[in-house]
Amino acid sequence: MSQNNIVFSTPWFHVEAMASSGQGEAEHHPYYRIVEQDGVCAVVLTMADEVVLIRQYRPAIEKEILEFPAGAVRSGESLLAATSRELIEETGYQCTTWVYGGSTLLRPDRCTNRSYGFLGVGATPVADWQGPAGIKRVLLPRSVFRAEIKQSKDVLLAGLGFFTVALIRYGINFLEDPLEIITEKMQKISIKETMDLT
Repeated sequence: MSQNNIVFSTPWFHVEAMASSGQGEAEHHPYYRIVEQDGVCAVVLTMADEVVLIRQYRPAIEKEILEFPAGAVRSGESLLAATSRELIEETGYQCTTWVYGGSTLLRPDRCTNRSYGFLGVGATPVADWQGPAGIKRVLLPRSVFRAEIKQSKDVLLAGLGFFTVALIRYGINFLEDPLEIITEKMQKISIKETMDLT
């Protein structure tokens, strides 16, 4: 077997069979991994102190869930440009104040892609937005969002992890601080400074 053989391919991802590393895998069986593009996640507050979310049906788990706006990074696209584009496409909101929230490997046991998070404040609606089919925009006041986290069986861990990073790196409590304090702190942090952390 060559080092990596593509055994299944779609427009969104492909599955590779890799030679066994001998580290916990049976030595005579290939190891399968899913290779796909890196993604971005937008964790955003509006000027009215609402969390901007989406609700959509996910065929893999056969249910509709509440999510942060997110999507794949296109070839040649910067991480921030991808985040801004996904936010506008999926919610009709735009943001000018962003802070880098870190990156995560969602499934390092099988998947190669990394998800990058950005936190934004002061989001405002764009004119003449028509949402994509199958995606509903949801605006939740932060107090309601906190209650949703407590009650939900499907907590949005990837997005919530970026809240923790913002607290540790920048002293910004995205769930509890007053919106004015969050905005003031974020405006003092430039994207260049935060992107140096990647």
